[in-house]
Amino acid sequence: MKKATITYLTIIIVACVSLSIFSGCKATTAAAETTAAAETTAAAETTAAAETTAAADDKPFVDKWVIPNLLFVTGDWGVYGEEMVWGMDKAIEEINAAGGIRGLPVEVKIYDTGTAQTELAVTQMAKVLDTKPLVMMGPHGSNDAEASGQLAVEEGVYMIQSTSSRVAYDKFKPWAYIQLVEEKSWTWPTAQYWAEKNPDVKKVVFFVQPELTTWYDQAKQQMEALKAVGVETVEEIAITDAVDFSSLAVKALTSEPDGFIMYCNAGPMVKIALELQKRGIEDNSKFLFFHGAGVPEFWDLAQGKLDGAYHWTIFNLDAQTTKWQNLLKQYKEEKNGSTPSWTVPSCYDELYIIKQCFEDLKITANPDKLKEERVMIKDYINNMAGFEFATGTFDVKDGEKLEGAYIYTIKDNQPVEPVTLPVTWKE
Repeated sequence: MKKATITYLTIIIVACVSLSIFSGCKATTAAAETTAAAETTAAAETTAAAETTAAADDKPFVDKWVIPNLLFVTGDWGVYGEEMVWGMDKAIEEINAAGGIRGLPVEVKIYDTGTAQTELAVTQMAKVLDTKPLVMMGPHGSNDAEASGQLAVEEGVYMIQSTSSRVAYDKFKPWAYIQLVEEKSWTWPTAQYWAEKNPDVKKVVFFVQPELTTWYDQAKQQMEALKAVGVETVEEIAITDAVDFSSLAVKALTSEPDGFIMYCNAGPMVKIALELQKRGIEDNSKFLFFHGAGVPEFWDLAQGKLDGAYHWTIFNLDAQTTKWQNLLKQYKEEKNGSTPSWTVPSCYDELYIIKQCFEDLKITANPDKLKEERVMIKDYINNMAGFEFATGTFDVKDGEKLEGAYIYTIKDNQPVEPVTLPVTWKE
């Protein structure tokens, strides 16, 4: 009897201990679940708070983006500036219609630099820098850039421009984007292609405007390119503001040239060519017009009389991209069927570069981060892979767009049959 009592007691004790253990397990599990839930909630709250803080830090400090643009809209270069403003306005319309940049509208404030008015360019640059911009468009004239670009470099403001020469901008790298890359890569191929198409041309005359340094530098390069293939430049004839174009034609013919290359404003180009025609130059293929041609003034004056001549540029005006075809359609509708010049997509592309940069980097315009964001913008734009420009997709390396040149034949008073030239030439 005693033995049985002990056995029952043992069973009861074991049962109690087991119950206690199981109860403890349940209590421990519940506590763990409560702790885990609390930790999860805390982590979620911390993450949400961090995301909220990050979002607040990324929020722009402005109501709209105002981009300064140093651009020539008056003087002889005004015809090119007008084309650039047209393209720029289209970009503004498109960007704002699609929600702006980081959800905010964009506008561009133009600071007119006139035509080769270097003192004005310096004055306007000072005004731009007083606004403490994140980035700027221009200066778009080489003379203007050479006079004022260093001010932007010293302030740490990145310059985006699509029309000035590398000669003018190279000294400002890495604080400048250069649309016109190593000029020899298009001045030499275009001149030598034209010479190849005109094997009987052995002597040429260049019509130039030395005060317009970008164009004059390019003319000099083409003189060297032609010399390398046995074509001699027998004369350079400078164009002045008030000239008798007939006398320039007579002067050119005294050297008995076989060909004529134009490096001057659009109006004088056409007028000189027509004067040469009056004096017996019948084969228009002997004319080579550089990229300064192609603006409405050129076609209005030519009226089809220069069909057969060659015209080279640095944009593919025959590009089949959606962007360019849309621009082309609008341009022809608004400009009575005229053909746009190579300057039309310049400011258009510049704005889209800024849009992509600001959105990818989440630029804020926070005054306390101004210097930091300026550097971020510089580093981003200087090396962009596969950027979608209006006329095609190209890389930007070390601040330079990697694209060659194109040469056209003029037919029915417009450039047609584009030839994409390889970046090669004969030395």
